[in-house]
Amino acid sequence: MQYKLSVISAYGTTIGNNSFFDSAANFQFGVYPRVVNSGGINYYFRGWNGLGQGGYTSPDSTGLDSIKTWSMNNPILEQARWTQWPNSINKLGNEIPLVYNLFQNYPNPFNPTTTVKYDIVKEGIVRIAVYDILGKQVELLANTKHSPGKYEVIFNAENLASGIYYYKITAGDFVAVKKMVIIK
Repeated sequence: MQYKLSVISAYGTTIGNNSFFDSAANFQFGVYPRVVNSGGINYYFRGWNGLGQGGYTSPDSTGLDSIKTWSMNNPILEQARWTQWPNSINKLGNEIPLVYNLFQNYPNPFNPTTTVKYDIVKEGIVRIAVYDILGKQVELLANTKHSPGKYEVIFNAENLASGIYYYKITAGDFVAVKKMVIIK
């Protein structure tokens, strides 16, 4: 028996769309490239939402699973997720921390992705930037309004060279800096 796979993506070129595959046979679906410029705006692939019994849903928002090998026993619809931010910010639960905090990224050293966790006490604009060893800003991880809570941002540094970098958070009067190392 064969089942139909539908792949929906607002950007990029899809693989496996509107194809029929044998039941339980392995197949590939995906989208490329992972960064698409449309109308002067960069859009970043963030993962898949699988609809239908046995569909694939990405376990995180790194976007590293743009091409996936999977099998199915039912018709499946795979929908690509895209954002305008190169990094993915996630709120972790509903707990409100007592103090501001910027945690050491993990893993560290890393290649190409790492996670930066931080705690926000009061609502306001949170800015997290990455700087090279000379103090030049090379990436902006966050520059948005946050409500109080615990957060993480997944940083994809595939476009940066190996070396030592610093990341800095500014949230109201709170400012903190940590060191990270990229090894390629």
